[in-house]
Amino acid sequence: MFFDSKEIILVTSSKAENLVDLKNFLEGKGLILHVVENETARIEKFLKEKKNLLVLIHWDAKNNFDGLKWRRLIERFFSYRYVFWTEDFTPEFFHYVSACCRYEDFIVAGFHETEKIYAYILLIINRLLGSGSIAENERLKGVLGLNGYLRNFSENNLRQIIKVPVLFDEIAFFTTDILPNGRRIKPNYLWFKTIDHRVFYIKASLKKLGRYLPYYFQRISDHYIVNLDKPYFQGKMNSKTLMILNRSFKISQTYIFETNRKLETLYLDLK
Repeated sequence: MFFDSKEIILVTSSKAENLVDLKNFLEGKGLILHVVENETARIEKFLKEKKNLLVLIHWDAKNNFDGLKWRRLIERFFSYRYVFWTEDFTPEFFHYVSACCRYEDFIVAGFHETEKIYAYILLIINRLLGSGSIAENERLKGVLGLNGYLRNFSENNLRQIIKVPVLFDEIAFFTTDILPNGRRIKPNYLWFKTIDHRVFYIKASLKKLGRYLPYYFQRISDHYIVNLDKPYFQGKMNSKTLMILNRSFKISQTYIFETNRKLETLYLDLK
């Protein structure tokens, strides 16, 4: 079963202004948050249009939000995975949801605890993907890499190949860093290197690209997304440095937590 780990549905009775910080924070991490108000017709219509996403059910006892009713509705679309989110872990909340969820499927955090909510979401997604119960992104096999900047090609030249199909399994990393020739990459472009050291371009941002990559790719800094699968990933040199394709890559402080969680789901580390 295909599972899209880049988009999340939030079913809530809360006001939209309460969710601005969370929505912006998640988008900055490459996740898209779809906020749907607790109206049965709207939720059912949205679930039909957006399939195979993680659903957060916001339990707001103050607004008498019947979270279980939405759980039953979501279960009709059995490709969904739902998780309850509440600001207060009250006995009432535990009583109603304990029968249908495991403890690790609860998110307990306030509206503005964006990093905490993100950490919960990431752990849940990583666990689901790593368990083998949900498949990776199987729609895409790879990317079409440019042989250069688009403006350097002529639409009338039928002998040139502008874009080359490259499998994800062949790619070591994507970056906006300095090119191998020492030049800076042009704005709105990034480049990537393959296992046989070929270099290609893509006209996109790392943030946009990250939404379509397989699970074994990980953002480690503002300038790099790396392949954590073998044979590219050769090991950790220390807590902040990875060895990939015979080259060391520094993990920035912002991405250390995410990178370590990703490695834990890919490789058993008996400490």
